[in-house]
Amino acid sequence: MTTPASTTPLEFALFRILGNSLPPRHGADEMLAHLRFTLEHEPELPGCRKHWVLNRIADAEVEATCLDLIRRAGHECIRLPFEMHRYAQHFNDLSDLPPGVERIDPNHSDVAFDASSFAIEWKYRRKNLYAIGLNEARNIALDTGRAIARWTLPWDAACFITRDAWTQVRQLAASDANALHLVVPLLRIRENTALLRAGSVSASLTEPQLGFRDDSQARFDESLRYGNLNKAALLKSLGVPGPWHAWRTASWDVQPGAVSPERNRFVQGAWVARLASTTEERIEGNERLRWRSRFEGVERLCRQLDARLVAAHNPPGRLLCYDDAMLADAVGHPRTASLIAQARAALQRPLPSVRDKTGCAASGDPADYLSIAPYFHVDAAGVVQHLDGERNDAATRDTVASLANDRAALDRLVSDACVTALAGTIGNDRTLLEHAARMLRTWFIAPDTRMNPHMRFAQVTPRNMQSGNVWGIVDFRGFWPLLDAITLTTRAGLLSDAEQRALKGWFEVFLDDVDARNIGREPNNIAVWNDLVVAALAAFVGRHVRAADVLSDLPLRFATQLGAFAVPIHELQRTRPLHYGLFLAQGLINNAWLGCRLGIDLWACTASQHRSIAMLLRFLALNRRMLADHADDADGFDRRLAAACAQVPADAVHAEALDEVHALLGESTDAGCDDMSDGMAPFFAAFGAVTRGKQ
Repeated sequence: MTTPASTTPLEFALFRILGNSLPPRHGADEMLAHLRFTLEHEPELPGCRKHWVLNRIADAEVEATCLDLIRRAGHECIRLPFEMHRYAQHFNDLSDLPPGVERIDPNHSDVAFDASSFAIEWKYRRKNLYAIGLNEARNIALDTGRAIARWTLPWDAACFITRDAWTQVRQLAASDANALHLVVPLLRIRENTALLRAGSVSASLTEPQLGFRDDSQARFDESLRYGNLNKAALLKSLGVPGPWHAWRTASWDVQPGAVSPERNRFVQGAWVARLASTTEERIEGNERLRWRSRFEGVERLCRQLDARLVAAHNPPGRLLCYDDAMLADAVGHPRTASLIAQARAALQRPLPSVRDKTGCAASGDPADYLSIAPYFHVDAAGVVQHLDGERNDAATRDTVASLANDRAALDRLVSDACVTALAGTIGNDRTLLEHAARMLRTWFIAPDTRMNPHMRFAQVTPRNMQSGNVWGIVDFRGFWPLLDAITLTTRAGLLSDAEQRALKGWFEVFLDDVDARNIGREPNNIAVWNDLVVAALAAFVGRHVRAADVLSDLPLRFATQLGAFAVPIHELQRTRPLHYGLFLAQGLINNAWLGCRLGIDLWACTASQHRSIAMLLRFLALNRRMLADHADDADGFDRRLAAACAQVPADAVHAEALDEVHALLGESTDAGCDDMSDGMAPFFAAFGAVTRGKQ
């Protein structure tokens, strides 16, 4: 930050705040165009020193250009840097919305235009405050200006002042000795060059800019987001007449209603030009579209930043599940011996293939993956019943009926490929890594044994054998660690370039098939597992925008899946509430660690009413004995709870709540559970989860 060295009081200090461009509200290059026009054509303003505030401009090249132009012009500049690690601490949140507003995508809400617009703004409110933080920048300008000048003008970047307009501003400031504030209407123009011609400029006056005398105590409310009464709230507080008194935030938002002790101590008049917008006339000429476009601009900016964050954390060859540092130090780890033993056992088993099943999908193609929805039963009379929580023989491991489909083979692929790749990497054992590579070739590449890349027949039901169900996504939850098996075998030089391209192509096609099914709109744990599969695959194939969208929206699951104090409302309605509550928790945990690997810190997320991953585990532990299925396997459930809690980092939101859980479960439970049926990656607790700071 640079400030004037002179101690001579100025009459005016003018600050214009340059921030991120927000298409469709702004043209992509509008901010730079306005800056250049102003620096080239705006006259000197007697009694005024010009300043600029570079307000968290995320594009380093754009920021450098702005800084160079401003310094060449001899103006003062305050730089508020954009820091990606600080941005990453903020998250999307759609909690506390009323019924009827879509909690996953407000654009698809069956509500009025205004309500859906407010919902978009609400979703990005936390990121908005950091990435734009307009009122914070205005207050920094105010603090700087009050120390050096009689009047401070913290104005928008697009403001342009002609000689005539400046004369009127100075006259306005001198017109009332009691006035603490200047209210200067903004004149929107359509052609910038009109400001360079003699004569008046014809345009309508709109929401004004404000000036502050050095003895004014008024400030902008930094809790108000861009586009959400951030300036209008102060206009209302000061008693400035205008349409903003009728403006409201969303019904679920806080309505600013403070009355300033400096109310009515303003003088209104003069004018300042707002340089022409480069957006299409459809938006610029329509006040309501102009209003909504602000929210859409924030959404677009945040999505771009999220994608940049993921791309920066996902260089080629990055592990998405396990941790390189822990693998390097794992030689003497107490669980390494068990890992190697399992890997050696895997060498004795045949390579799993989608062609091993005795049955076939309705397509008639044995390369199509087939599994049976577990809770549908057909009695002797041929009647189909849905018995939630009771698995049929075809979906139960090690039964004759299960041999007719591919679920067990897929689980074996994931487990054996992961343990052989991990053990081979840790022990520098090429034999184990070669076995992992053979399994990958068999399932994904070899023409005679590969699986077709889709989930069209995943979890078919007796009622409809012609197509699978969205629930089938849980069959593929093991793809998250499996992708690391691919990466580890690739690093070992055991997959050729052509094979790597084939694997990437396979997962790209499979991802397209999954995305086409809109599984993310499911109300229970299915959506959470879909998030994990989609985000992991998108990161693996380099679709950073898609991975970022899914992981950034994961906190929205807190609003859709959890009630107050993290009660798993959908899972409690099922016949095995503790099992499915834990299954939901494990899905959220896995997503949080994937997000951590990719720079999106989901462990910092909490929705309103104490909804977080740690609080979900606390609820399950405190209430486990009252949930119907706990008595069936009390020790097993306690081990699963302990294993899940062990994966929550000590600095996660509400992590202190797990102290109660540890006290309840005691020290006798084994937190090293690797049961893939729980959704836990093989040996993840040992070689995957680490503190967030090491990711």
